Amino acid sequence: MVRFIFDEFLLGKSSYKISNELNEKGIPSPKGTKWQSESVDFILRNEKYVGDCEMQKTVTVDFLSHKTIPNNGEAPKFYVTDHHVPIINRAVWMRAQEILAHRKKNRTKKKDEKREKRVGKDVFDNLVCGKCGAPFTAEPCRQEPRTSRMTGA
Repeated sequence: MVRFIFDEFLLGKSSYKISNELNEKGIPSPKGTKWQSESVDFILRNEKYVGDCEMQKTVTVDFLSHKTIPNNGEAPKFYVTDHHVPIINRAVWMRAQEILAHRKKNRTKKKDEKREKRVGKDVFDNLVCGKCGAPFTAEPCRQEPRTSRMTGA
């Protein structure tokens, strides 16, 4: 299953498409439910499949209740390379990480571009005249109180 996910991902399929394909084949997720794209992403990012092991990802904050939190610098983390026999070879895993990083970078760039395009809060703030390119403005309508009409500048 893990090899299938990595192979399909390297062929260019998204996590969403891979999860749909696994569901169509009737293959249950590790939790025994339907596959979600997040489950596929987790497998693609998990260093265990390449034979490595990152230790102390979480830290125990209360020894009586055994409450753990993600380790964000509270304790040192240790990364052990070739800790156990890998399922995926290192070249495949590294290529998948490069693709994930590239897609994340592009997704962030697209979000920033969308924010730049959005000029005003009102839907009509982005309307322009098709002939001269002047922006449209909302002006109060004199014939009907409490309404506006759009006019070119």
